[in-house]
Amino acid sequence: MHQIIVNGFVVDVFRKDIKNLHLGVYPPNGRIRVAAPLRVNDEAVRLFTISKLTWIKHQQTRFASQERQSSREFVSGESHYYQGTRYLLNVIYREGSPGVSLRNNKTMDLNVRPGSDTATRERVLHAWYRRRLKEEIAPYSPNGNPSLEYTPATGELNK
Repeated sequence: MHQIIVNGFVVDVFRKDIKNLHLGVYPPNGRIRVAAPLRVNDEAVRLFTISKLTWIKHQQTRFASQERQSSREFVSGESHYYQGTRYLLNVIYREGSPGVSLRNNKTMDLNVRPGSDTATRERVLHAWYRRRLKEEIAPYSPNGNPSLEYTPATGELNK
């Protein structure tokens, strides 16, 4: 991969064994990528990109106007998603074991100990997400379904 500058735009150029040029503009910042055949020189890529500048600018404007998720503070009233459904977070400070429960298809109760900081609330919620995901995929695991011939390299889930 190398980069070229076209009318002030940085374009990432990838050479591949393909027949046609492929242009892509990617969120969140509108990065421009061109996949080019091995036989096409940089000048042809530059001309192709110039011919598509109107479309590129339109895509970048569209990405810039999209709402972005704000940084999470894990406080009551925040929106959090689970399985594609939006839930309003309700932080409940109480003694006992921390955990998460869903209520009314609208509210996600996060039970934490009094004095818990943002990192602790985040850790509790992400641990709950991991547990729920493991429960969801258990029937598809090799131990739960012997007909599958796939063995995962690790049982760990990343954020």
